[in-house]
Amino acid sequence: MSLPALAVLFIAGIWNPAGSGLHPDEAAWVNSSYYFELLARGERSHPDWRLLPARESPFVGKFLFGLALRMAGRPVRSFEPLAAWHEVWHLPTGTTAWGSGLARAEREAVSRRLSPEARQAVREGRYPFLQAGQLGPPRRVVLGFGMLCAAVVAAIGTRCRGPMTGLAAGLILAAHRLAIEAYTHALFDMIALAFSALAVLGLIALVGPMRGEPSGLRRMLFVSLITGLMLALAVGTKMNALIVVMVAAELGLIAACRGIWGREHPARGGALCLGLSLAVGVLVFVAINPTLHGHPWSGLVDLFAMPARTEEVQASFLPDHLIAPSQKAHAIGTILCGHPAGLLVLGLAMLWPTWNGLRRFSPRTVLVLWWWTALGAVLAWIPFPWPRYVLPVLPPAALLTADLVASLAGNLTNSLSRPDRGAEIKNQA
Repeated sequence: MSLPALAVLFIAGIWNPAGSGLHPDEAAWVNSSYYFELLARGERSHPDWRLLPARESPFVGKFLFGLALRMAGRPVRSFEPLAAWHEVWHLPTGTTAWGSGLARAEREAVSRRLSPEARQAVREGRYPFLQAGQLGPPRRVVLGFGMLCAAVVAAIGTRCRGPMTGLAAGLILAAHRLAIEAYTHALFDMIALAFSALAVLGLIALVGPMRGEPSGLRRMLFVSLITGLMLALAVGTKMNALIVVMVAAELGLIAACRGIWGREHPARGGALCLGLSLAVGVLVFVAINPTLHGHPWSGLVDLFAMPARTEEVQASFLPDHLIAPSQKAHAIGTILCGHPAGLLVLGLAMLWPTWNGLRRFSPRTVLVLWWWTALGAVLAWIPFPWPRYVLPVLPPAALLTADLVASLAGNLTNSLSRPDRGAEIKNQA
């Protein structure tokens, strides 16, 4: 087990994930494991599959939580706790918090699944959203993925520059407060981040053969298939993991251009492998999402349209909706770096590793694409200054920060070790 993974375990032990404070979204994600029970019972045509909680987000996290709860003997077998959680968000301003038109109809359909007794209990603040023992198993699942994510980030850093860079990147991620919040609560974000990191590790494994390094066809096909699977599992957990799909597409475009204009045959093969990864990712993503079966197009539309309508509804009664790019940059800098100007400083610092990553096609190129794609996507999309929305930026930021420090340290060491420089320092002394 790597040191960053052990650091996650150590930090989580200090924060005591089994007894830490309840995150506002934990009840929703734990109770969404109800859909795992529906699938396990073979109820694929149940009307609850057409409701908002089923169609606004993918299913990998729901199924992992459901499996953990079933193994612990604490499954969520009723839709009512999930409906009750949604009902709470209607209370601040009454039914006006439901929005209008289609958004209102979607929320009314969820509300109708509550019994009169449960609705009254919600309004009086005495509804038990989680039963005893239902929080621990999902949190342990997330902790395991947190350890995996830190270990994979360390492996990526090692592959790109060396073991010290990998160790530093893994420890930066493990100790960052964004990651700590994510891996000590029953949220899907860390699961998606771990699968995203595994997908990036697969992309990096394909860069070597694209540069002409020897690699068998069978190995490249295997890596392509596994990378496609990781892409599907990442996006199948959280839609913001589309960031790594964009990185794969960008890398494929670079490889195709190198193959066409540079007449580099390995690059052409790499582009084909990346195309295979993307195709496998799409097929697996559809296969693991029950709401896409039978009507895949409408299901895909819902995965984008329903969250957009939810943002509009939330913006109608929450005070911190982000609209202007400056507001979003301010929020990201504050959340990621602890200061509003932190994003500008970090962006300027990333220019040097970006130059190194783009001037020569290498595994570091993947990190540069990951960083700027993640930053651009989060800047374009972040709706509220909530920490978990910034989490996709953290792994590439940790990796490039570690790479920058290692590069500066290496340049300084080389400068001091030059014979003429050593003599100069000795004369000055």
